[in-house]
Amino acid sequence: MRDSEDMVVSSAATKNMTGADTTAVTVTTTEAAAMVGVSQRTIRRWIQRGYLPAESDPDGYRVSPTDLLAAKDAATGGQDR
Repeated sequence: MRDSEDMVVSSAATKNMTGADTTAVTVTTTEAAAMVGVSQRTIRRWIQRGYLPAESDPDGYRVSPTDLLAAKDAATGGQDR
């Protein structure tokens, strides 16, 4: 596993509701799993169940790190397992 400093992230420039440019940072399901201490399969399950928004990528899914804690809370009912 790579250190968090070595993680490769993708960013996509988008516009928010005011028209200002924003940059959305995404990580792979493997990197997301390492960030919250669960398996990659669990991350994919959260995506399938609608707990974690994701973008499809030719190599799999990419998710926003900012969505991870909310997805974990939704999946576990607010109780850390």
